[in-house]
Amino acid sequence: MNRRLLAALRRPVPGTSGLRLPGVFGRLVLRGRPYLLVLVVSTFVVSRWFHTGTFIATGDMGPFIRRGWAPELTWSWSHQVTGAGSASYAVARGFEVILIWCCHAVGLGEYTAQWLFYTCIYGLVGVGVAYLAAAFVRSEVAVVAAGAFGVLNGFFLTRLPNPLNIISVGSVALLTGLAMRIAAGRRIPTPVAGLALLPTSFLGFNPPMIVVAYAWALAGTPLLALLVLGRRSALRLLWWFVRAAPLALLLNIWWLVPLAQGFLGGGGATANAAFTDPTSWSWSQVNNLPPNVLTMVANWAWYRPQYLPFAADLDQPAWIWIRYLLPAVVFAAPVFARRSQRRLALVCLGLVIVFVTLAKGLRPPLIELNLLLYQYVPGFWLFREPMSKLGQLLILLYGLLLAVYVDSTAARLRALRTLRAAHPAPGGRLWPAAQAPGNHSVA
Repeated sequence: MNRRLLAALRRPVPGTSGLRLPGVFGRLVLRGRPYLLVLVVSTFVVSRWFHTGTFIATGDMGPFIRRGWAPELTWSWSHQVTGAGSASYAVARGFEVILIWCCHAVGLGEYTAQWLFYTCIYGLVGVGVAYLAAAFVRSEVAVVAAGAFGVLNGFFLTRLPNPLNIISVGSVALLTGLAMRIAAGRRIPTPVAGLALLPTSFLGFNPPMIVVAYAWALAGTPLLALLVLGRRSALRLLWWFVRAAPLALLLNIWWLVPLAQGFLGGGGATANAAFTDPTSWSWSQVNNLPPNVLTMVANWAWYRPQYLPFAADLDQPAWIWIRYLLPAVVFAAPVFARRSQRRLALVCLGLVIVFVTLAKGLRPPLIELNLLLYQYVPGFWLFREPMSKLGQLLILLYGLLLAVYVDSTAARLRALRTLRAAHPAPGGRLWPAAQAPGNHSVA
């Protein structure tokens, strides 16, 4: 077991050392400072998208108008007045409708409600990724860098304004951050599990996403705890899951029952052979080559300007080189990681390689391996467009590796300043022995 990393996980979140503010409020401000900075970044980014009196809408994402769905929030069957509907899952749009009602109450409209909606979900993903990074690193700069990456990445850029990916990554990041703290021995009340699962209700509109979210939360986080923290930590986490499950189900039954009814209650969607055959969806994997997956721009619409008009500008040579800085940092993180974080970095890098292999789908290399998974692994056909589902987990792993890299760089800079202060030479220069690399340790 990595005892240094376990000890770091049990410490308070970053931002609580150095400054001292009186009272409970002061301590809360210091602990929440990196998350507040990430929230400011995400709010500023979202505010740049909107203009007065306009919606963000494209493709199958229509304007933020919910007047037809609002009366059906509590119905188990849509359009039950005419009897021409199907099993309803409109209850999952409750948060959208509540935002619209609140805006109407103060004289604002759906335009403002959409801005608030994206501000909230982008805040969720930024703070979620930062919260996950803070479970392993102590540097505020590293935590803020991870959270900012959660907001600003090519994966979301090529899929806006679809909110599903954003909510999924934010929810999974928050759940993973909680799981790692629990595995390390932090005391977190079991009702928190049910509250953290509430945003996943929206993922029911895309079943593969809810499968990825819950598979990672229930199986991926114990695996990560086992590989990074050890067997005892993984068992502690699994036992917490068992204790938290009853109340988590109770707090989320309001959407779990309609979701189940939507697939089992009749009138819903059915899957035919063409729908479940991944080769019929090979067009959606046309750009899923490993380099594109690694740089987070693998999207079938990349060369279709009617969908992504900015893609041609980002394919200019300068931007292409900038895109490859991201995988360069990811692969460099284990090399530059502090000793206590090297195991974490190696595990995350190994998972990155696994998910890149899966996310490329039926594209070279190893086409036969992916085809074998589609043919023989039950339910794997749900990932017929694998990057849009598994790429979400890459954001978490990239965020962690970025945080480790920034944290190790900050530690080396601090060590260098300490070394210069401790070994001054006549005239203000360092002694040659102090300048030589390898004469000090920052681990």
